[in-house]
Amino acid sequence: MSLSSLLPTLFPDHPTQTTIYTALALGATLGILLPESRALLSWFRLHILHRSKLHLYHHRPSPNKQHNGNTTTHDSRSWALITGASDGIGYGFVQELASAGFNIILHGRNQTKINGLIAELRTQWPDHSYESFICDATDRESWAEKFDSLVKRLNGSNINLTILVNNIGGNPDVARSFTPLSEYGVEELTRLVDMNATFPAQVTRAVLPMLQRNQPSLILNMASAVGTEAVTMPYLVGYSGGKAFNRQFSKSLRMEMVATGNESVEVMSIIAAKVQSGGMVTGTNWIVPSSREFARSVLGKVGCGRGEVTGWWSHSLQMWGMGLVPEWVRGRILVKVGREEKRGMEEMHKKGS
Repeated sequence: MSLSSLLPTLFPDHPTQTTIYTALALGATLGILLPESRALLSWFRLHILHRSKLHLYHHRPSPNKQHNGNTTTHDSRSWALITGASDGIGYGFVQELASAGFNIILHGRNQTKINGLIAELRTQWPDHSYESFICDATDRESWAEKFDSLVKRLNGSNINLTILVNNIGGNPDVARSFTPLSEYGVEELTRLVDMNATFPAQVTRAVLPMLQRNQPSLILNMASAVGTEAVTMPYLVGYSGGKAFNRQFSKSLRMEMVATGNESVEVMSIIAAKVQSGGMVTGTNWIVPSSREFARSVLGKVGCGRGEVTGWWSHSLQMWGMGLVPEWVRGRILVKVGREEKRGMEEMHKKGS
């Protein structure tokens, strides 16, 4: 059937050209949107309808529960360990989890700074308990001793650890954040990858037996939009690779928990775009949340049944929109954005120096 014979059937009242073009445009729009309707419904369920199940991980151990033959020496409130807790998103998680009733273990590399934060937290939540874990995420030679010491200390105190937030990430030298791969030295690149991938994996390995013992428990691994296929940015090769590792690490670990009969250990990777933090000095708006707003939003997704979520509602819309753009167009956009970000970072540090 030709188009000329089909049109009278579709439009029996002799439509105008405008009507025909409008109908065709609507049809084309529906053809694009209908396949995405499931994604939009999923977004609505996650960001609007879902109610957090964080409370599931705030539970008291059995009165007769013993670890390694020791009786409980701490209060029975559940604990959360947050890596990279000294500022930014990490400290946002500290504040939100403390406000939800959890005791907190703050990881950082500067004992004086962590002690100051603990003093600050005690003024807000004086009935909570706090511990520190001091370890340099770029000094892998120290890790074995540090992790062994942490595990012995937590087991010895029978700390009821139920949450691990692997927030640590970024570039050890913020001024080098947007740097071509060829300009990195061997040790510099190793530190970058360790900070974003190896260290979080090793922390998880060290405390996983506790989290399995204290089920239900939760592991949140911070990933990034630039670690996804939709946002492949230049000048962030080491960082992006580390965050992509975190995504697959989380997915595989989630399956391993099921395979080993530890289904009540929830593992989620969290996708983030721009968030105001120590390494991202910018104003906040509906696209760029504050660190604490972002942490609150992430914790609101807990228990949604997914292995990976985008932590902030507008970030997920950005990711969805980028996925609709043809790859060659997206590539041009991201190259331009990467160049602008690199230029902006260089100018900012020139002013600061």
